[in-house]
Amino acid sequence: VNCIELNKELMDLQELRSVQKDLELNLHAKQCRAKLLNGKALDYTKKQIDFIKKQLIALDKEIEQIISNNKTMNDKQKILISYPGIGKKIANGLIAELPELGSLNKKEIASLVGVAPKTNESGKKANKAHISGGRFFIRKALYMAALVAAYYNDKMKHKYKEFIEKGKAAKIALTAIMRKIIVCLNAMIKNNKFYVI
Repeated sequence: VNCIELNKELMDLQELRSVQKDLELNLHAKQCRAKLLNGKALDYTKKQIDFIKKQLIALDKEIEQIISNNKTMNDKQKILISYPGIGKKIANGLIAELPELGSLNKKEIASLVGVAPKTNESGKKANKAHISGGRFFIRKALYMAALVAAYYNDKMKHKYKEFIEKGKAAKIALTAIMRKIIVCLNAMIKNNKFYVI
């Protein structure tokens, strides 16, 4: 696969992923609205919800087709889903929205995603570290992966417990797990290695 073909396929993938995100947001909004409706209005909204769900299923298939037909992307997907808690949906999102994965160092990838803690310092006062910026939808996907990892991945479960025992808030502990996950995934792609338990 030459660079021109890969770029074209990556662009197609990113465009489909963009439509998918819009539909997911639209679906969530309509599902929330449906809770407040009755009668005919509810009937029409339910039909819209069903239509969006069908479109999302079709989009999933289109995205999977692009990745399956591209060896580089397909190899990446296989490596990513070897990590406990990373399914095809999250892996495909990473492939589409984080093409830099595997080409940066751990600090760079954490910063790009928005899970690297930043401290605002003014004068002598240093404020608490926080995360900001980054790629929102990737961070959202990693949050879900971190929740799974904190309970079912023995390594991450242990790390999460350590953070909590040190008095860290659950949200801070999960952010640290997110950072560890993306750093690990980055190394796996860089070294072309599957996850080792």
